[in-house]
Amino acid sequence: MIAEHPASTDTKNDPLQQVAAAMSSAAEALKDGASDAAKAVQRIVPQGKVSLSKAAYSCCYFLSYGVAFPTLFVTSLLPTNNPLSNGLHDGAAAAGDMVKDLRSRYEQKKVARRESLAARAEECEAIAEGVEAIACG
Repeated sequence: MIAEHPASTDTKNDPLQQVAAAMSSAAEALKDGASDAAKAVQRIVPQGKVSLSKAAYSCCYFLSYGVAFPTLFVTSLLPTNNPLSNGLHDGAAAAGDMVKDLRSRYEQKKVARRESLAARAEECEAIAEGVEAIACG
């Protein structure tokens, strides 16, 4: 026969209550620490993104300027309607068209990817609803 222990009315002396309170305090402290760390990262990351973005922009700007300026300068020195200046002009126009085409393809892929993800999300919702209906039914 198992002896019954009367329920303790004093929770301050109950070791299990003390352990539970300590664990609750520790969990709260961890949550607060994680929240503080997340806030610190959110403050730092945008600054890093801005710096990296500025560096990438400057690098690309000066690289393109370093290529385009001398080419256009040489083209401006050449007389009009000669094969060299026509070739440079046509090559620049073809490069511009290619960039437009690449951007267009990229946008089309992005739209298709977004539509695909939306369709997958709808499928997952339908499956979840079916599973829920089976589990609850």
